[in-house]
Amino acid sequence: MASLLARCGNLGVTRMRTIFHALLLLLISIRICRFVGAPTRLTDSLADVANRGHLSAEHKGSRIFASATAGHRDVRVFVYNLPPKFNTLQVARSHQQPAPIRDPYCDENFYSAEVSVHKGLLASPARTMNPAQADFFYVPIYVTCYLINNHPNNLTKTGMFFDEAMSHIVHKYTYFNTSHGRDHVYTFTQGFGARLSGVNWKSWRNGIFLTHNGDFTSEEYTPRKDIVIPPNLGHYITPVYVDKKRRESLILERRRFLAQFGGQAFSSKISDHRGSNYSGGVRQYLASELYDTAGFRITGTRSNAYLDDMRDSMFCLAPEGWHPWSPRPYYGILLGCIPVVLSERQELAFEDAIPYDELVVWVRPNDVFSLNEILRAIPAEEILKRLKLMERIWSLFWYGEHRGGALSAILGELSRHKYSSAPRRHYAMFVGPRRGK
Repeated sequence: MASLLARCGNLGVTRMRTIFHALLLLLISIRICRFVGAPTRLTDSLADVANRGHLSAEHKGSRIFASATAGHRDVRVFVYNLPPKFNTLQVARSHQQPAPIRDPYCDENFYSAEVSVHKGLLASPARTMNPAQADFFYVPIYVTCYLINNHPNNLTKTGMFFDEAMSHIVHKYTYFNTSHGRDHVYTFTQGFGARLSGVNWKSWRNGIFLTHNGDFTSEEYTPRKDIVIPPNLGHYITPVYVDKKRRESLILERRRFLAQFGGQAFSSKISDHRGSNYSGGVRQYLASELYDTAGFRITGTRSNAYLDDMRDSMFCLAPEGWHPWSPRPYYGILLGCIPVVLSERQELAFEDAIPYDELVVWVRPNDVFSLNEILRAIPAEEILKRLKLMERIWSLFWYGEHRGGALSAILGELSRHKYSSAPRRHYAMFVGPRRGK
């Protein structure tokens, strides 16, 4: 391929790109045929599609990034200075007395966005030390970390921890009562969402919940008010777009698998404190029926090669588990693997600003039985478009110092809330003439 481009040196740059992407598209089509044993549908000239896809992804990616982060410089956030027992000391405890679970360190697991957002705001130009200038008040309670430290999960105990922190805020400061909490922002990074705040969670529901679990069928999540944020995966991976050694994984004709899934697959009838009807039978079907299907890499549980398998696949499957949310769509985007979201009730991060229909593949859980046919029917041109778009906007899902745009996207969301939430009021108190005077 490189030698071909070298021989075409006398052609214009645009034409060279057209030829290159046309050949790449043809290779992708051939590669998919190898996986699924059936031709893909290509309706236009390969050269036209490739050139159009490259240009549209370039422009569209820039527009999406600008839309998602618009207004992030206009927001001012006051960060409460809570006693360390409600945040940083919880992280320290997780290192001193790790819970008997995978990834117990609260600042090094995919629930650690509650730590990342707090730290990011403390160092952000959006932070204000003057509460009178604040548009929002951030409440840094590491409630997910507390839940992990007190394994097994105990929502009652976690709620008492949250109530104690909020009692400190409500009684020491006046800002919560001024707005009835509408301008207060909380972070709930575990699947329970706002129920981590306990039985009194409705006391704080006027506020904005930053959450991973955007289950729009649940009572504790309100679309347009609450904000779905991506998990912090910086402790697990380096995005393929910044790691030169991993960029080879973007070359599709070298990928070994059509689709990948690695994860637990308990009985669908299992029930515990996290819920019941685990995965609705979807993971179970993947593990029992698709594990030996040509092109599928189904490991059942996470293997040592889990991340390599994702980089080596065109599609990464993201079914529900105990809760609708999954970190897998974000793994897929950061690793150059198109997410296949098997859920009908999950909102993804910054969905108002990101056209996910052009980025991921949505599949109803009831259609998992046709998953092989669904994926094989996706034209190569659509695969290329999605991958190009992912390459342009991946940093919206990244908290790392290198090109991380997640915090800017969160502030952008808050900026849009700033002009849509109910206003604060400082009512004057009238003191009339004293009687008898």
